[in-house]
Amino acid sequence: MFNKLDDIIYEFDGKKYQWDWVRWTDSKNMTLLPVVIKELNLKLKESIANKEIDLSNLENKELTTLASNFKDADAPGISLYIIENLILTKDPKDSFALSVLCSLLRKLGKPKEALEKTKNNSGQSTALFTSRAAAMCDLGLWKEAHDEVGRALGKEKDPQKKIEAFNVVKRIKEAAPYLYKNN
Repeated sequence: MFNKLDDIIYEFDGKKYQWDWVRWTDSKNMTLLPVVIKELNLKLKESIANKEIDLSNLENKELTTLASNFKDADAPGISLYIIENLILTKDPKDSFALSVLCSLLRKLGKPKEALEKTKNNSGQSTALFTSRAAAMCDLGLWKEAHDEVGRALGKEKDPQKKIEAFNVVKRIKEAAPYLYKNN
């Protein structure tokens, strides 16, 4: 967790809610309604954009982890803002941030945009190769996905980090088994 950041507390409809940099909670630790989460996320994005919340002391890796947390918490606007305005403006080839961006755009149903925004930047990251391969699958680009996921598997040595890539391989095999048959 980020020791450098305090929890954020906002009030909405007369109740207080806390963002612990992973999720929103109320005083009873109850699951919040999506409409409440959406409103709180909008307030949080505005606070970040207006620099009311200072993220300048965070490294790109920490910012990318935050962006990933927001993506997983169904806060795509905050995630996109952090990646595009706080990370990629400083380091447009940050492969960790680009992999989260690619994954986020896929989650938003924009695989073509995911590929466009990450093209020519996949040289260093297994996660980015894998996410791009999944976006290619979304578009039915099976041969291209096969080649991209092959780069991910060839580059990564840690078996635990290959799990997502193997999930993409499974998807390709189901849709285009001919790509894995010996000639």
